[in-house]
Amino acid sequence: MFIGYKEWSLVCEALGAGAQTILLRKGGISEAKGGFAYSYPEFYILPTLFHQQELSVNWRSTHEPARTESGAWIIRYKAEMISKIVLKDWDQVLALRPYHIWKESVLQERFAYKESHQIHFALIRVKKCSSPILLPDTPALGGCKSWLECEDQKDQQEAAEPVINEEEFRIIRKELETLIT
Repeated sequence: MFIGYKEWSLVCEALGAGAQTILLRKGGISEAKGGFAYSYPEFYILPTLFHQQELSVNWRSTHEPARTESGAWIIRYKAEMISKIVLKDWDQVLALRPYHIWKESVLQERFAYKESHQIHFALIRVKKCSSPILLPDTPALGGCKSWLECEDQKDQQEAAEPVINEEEFRIIRKELETLIT
């Protein structure tokens, strides 16, 4: 089964460049009955343009194309779930600033969504696919649902090298564990 996590294409670029090492999600409007959860140990990172706002991030895009000229989505990265937790302390969320590209106003909006005052945090290990996967556009790729499950892609590639080396990632992981515990 091919599992994909939908995220702004700008965030996908930042993850691939090593400029972002975490995910912070309130959950999509169309999530399953139990709400959002980081449910999979490994997944592909699917770039989307849905709700994307360049003014909502503190990062300069390299304008890596999210789609081919024929409309297929270009998937370049696979992620391994390292740790996950629901954060309910705004100060902890603020302390995560060096590990993501979102502006504080975006995080405030996500944290206060439906007055929940929480955000789903995940530390992920991102690896670049040995060659991009082209995923044909389907209605399942639209909307506010975070996860996409579909049949295996015949051109699915195994991920190659991590985008952040082992030593640097170990340091980041230790710093994050200190911040969120």
